[in-house]
Order: sequence, then structure tokens, then C-alpha cells
Amino acid sequence: MRLEGKVALITGGGRGIGKSIALAYAKEGAYVAVSARTKSQIETVAKEIRKLGQRALAIKADIRKEEDVKKMVGTVIQEFGKIDILVNNAGVTEKKPTKEIKDLPEEEWNRIIQTNLTGTFLCTKWVLPHMINRRSGNIINISSALGQKGRPEKENSVAYAVSKFGTEGFTEYLSKESKEYNINVNALYPGVRVDTGFFNHLSHEQREKLARSEIVTEPAIFLASQRPAAMSGKSINASRPIWK
Repeated sequence: MRLEGKVALITGGGRGIGKSIALAYAKEGAYVAVSARTKSQIETVAKEIRKLGQRALAIKADIRKEEDVKKMVGTVIQEFGKIDILVNNAGVTEKKPTKEIKDLPEEEWNRIIQTNLTGTFLCTKWVLPHMINRRSGNIINISSALGQKGRPEKENSVAYAVSKFGTEGFTEYLSKESKEYNINVNALYPGVRVDTGFFNHLSHEQREKLARSEIVTEPAIFLASQRPAAMSGKSINASRPIWK
């Protein structure tokens, strides 16, 4: 029970990586709030958490909208009294692969950047004051291998890659800003392609070759269970367990 007594807020918690982390945290003793735009998905996850004997909240919110984020954080604080762990997981990618930047529609760029990067900023902005007051907390930003390398061969996710580069930079910057308050800020990425909603267009045979979302749960627990003023400003590859 490495997270007993802790409170975690996980965005994009209705499926895939977010859902796997939410259930893993609950099994380790945490109270968990899951947020997403699809109410039915997060309610299902909350029910699963309660079956594990833990308290759970399902909060419908659009993290691109500051008022939604403000209400979401306020609801968690009102219900649980604190937030020890923030997992910025919510993200989207291109609806259709775009081979070159010149072919990417502006509305697609805005949709992805606003969700993946602005959403991470807004959630952090509203959670951070509560962590600063308590002088402790762990913030985990879900990144991607595309945040490490601009454009691997055969990869056509222009805006997504840029958003994850931004996530990596935001993590490093925030870790330095939060150091004096004993708040740890790290990025976590699978390191391999994970079977999430991003790859529903693939055939069954192709999806069978993808990694399962549970690949991130153990390092996510490790990062969430760190003591104040521990490892911060790092980017962890879940498929290379150097974090152990």
C-alpha cells in the first residue's frame, strides 16, 4: 500500500493509460479522482475503484477550459481535502496522419496543442497552490517518445510531437520553480506504442503487437510515492526500467 492516504487526480482517466494508472493507484491505497470529457467512461472507472474498497470521484471536465479545470480541482479539494498527486495524462493526436507541416490544418494544430499542452498547464496552475501550501506533492506529466525525437521515420504526428516536446520542457521548467516547495515534477512516457484509442484505426493483427497500457503503472506508482524533495525534472521511459 505505497499510496495509502494519498489523493490522486488523473486527467484522461476514462480509458487507456489514465485508467490503468487510476486502478493501480487505488490498489496501492490512494483515493482517486478521474476526469475526462466522456462521463460514462470515468463513471465506469470510478465504480471499479470503489469495488477495490477505495473512494473515487468521476468528474466530467474539458481541460482546455480554465473554468472547467477550476471547478474540477475545487471538487477534489472539497471531497478529499487535498491533492497529493496530479497525473496530466489527457491527450489527443491527429485525426488523420499529416506527412508535412504545410498540410496540417490550423484547427487540428489548435485542438492538439490546447489539449496536450494548454490542458497540462491549466491543471497544474490550479493544483499547484494547494501543493505549495502543504509543501509537498508529485506531478507526473505523461509524455511520449515523440517528445524526445522530432520525427522518427514513418511518423506523421506533427502537432502531437510538438505538444510532447512542450510537455518535456514544461516538466523541466516547473521542476525548478517547484523545488523550494518540495514538489517533485517528472515526465513519464511508455517508450513503445501502447494500445489506446489512438490506434483504433489499426487492424486486429497490428494492435496485437502494441504494448498494453499497464506498462506505465509501476513507474507511475514509483513517481507518485516519492518523498518531498526527491527525484524531479526527469523524463522516465517506462519500457526501460532504470527507475527501479
